[in-house]
Amino acid sequence: SGHQHAQPSRSHQHAQPQAPPFTPPSRQTAFSQASPPIISTEGLRDVLGTHLWMDARQLESTIVNKIQTDRATLLAKCTDSTRRRNKIIRVIVEFAGDRIKSWKCSCDPGRRSREFPGRIPRGCLHIACALLALAKQQKQDPLGQTQLTDAHDKTLYVPAHRRMNTRAKIKEAKLFEQFDQLTVDHLRSMLQRNGQSSSGLKKELIEQCVDGAMRGALPRCPQCTRAHLVYRLYEYRCNGYYDAGRVKDCGFSAPEVERTPWRQ
Repeated sequence: SGHQHAQPSRSHQHAQPQAPPFTPPSRQTAFSQASPPIISTEGLRDVLGTHLWMDARQLESTIVNKIQTDRATLLAKCTDSTRRRNKIIRVIVEFAGDRIKSWKCSCDPGRRSREFPGRIPRGCLHIACALLALAKQQKQDPLGQTQLTDAHDKTLYVPAHRRMNTRAKIKEAKLFEQFDQLTVDHLRSMLQRNGQSSSGLKKELIEQCVDGAMRGALPRCPQCTRAHLVYRLYEYRCNGYYDAGRVKDCGFSAPEVERTPWRQ
């Protein structure tokens, strides 16, 4: 009889490649792909300033009509309650990673934007309210709650030299109380004595004095040597100066500058 060919053992058969088991992306991975960072109180106060942040806390629910996020962009519709007719104001905030890249509000007529195309506009109440509304939405969303504890790298950025521990926060609160008791003339005199800009509302003057007392006096713009510096979106920037009736801006910006001791 003829020899029968033995069947190859199962170990010698070619195994069919198997697809790896499907594992859905974690909430953290899904959240971190082109999305706004977690809007923390510390991050908001750093980019907006204390008085604008406090105003937004009081008015956010009456000013913001609707917000939505398109990947890493926040879009908001607000009501301009300062006008006789409730005009719709549109806000756009663009994020890049854990930072705000740019912001724009239609309440700004754009005159300064045309004069200084590369200049970042000052934060306004509508921008502040839109960011605060996003922070509230994140806290109400279960995904946002997860990120508040898991995604520290996606929390709104605060420069290391501007972060405060508990002791510094207590000192800052006491300074706000102390300077709030002073008159506008007294506050302006203190700012002038330290070479700072002394224009603005009383709450703006108080904030400048608190910042100086906490961190030191800001120098003049080191590039044009004429203008005051302002802190805007993580950098100190030239605020411009008047020359022959027109505002000029040298374009200086730096993440950190050397300050001098504050004189009370």
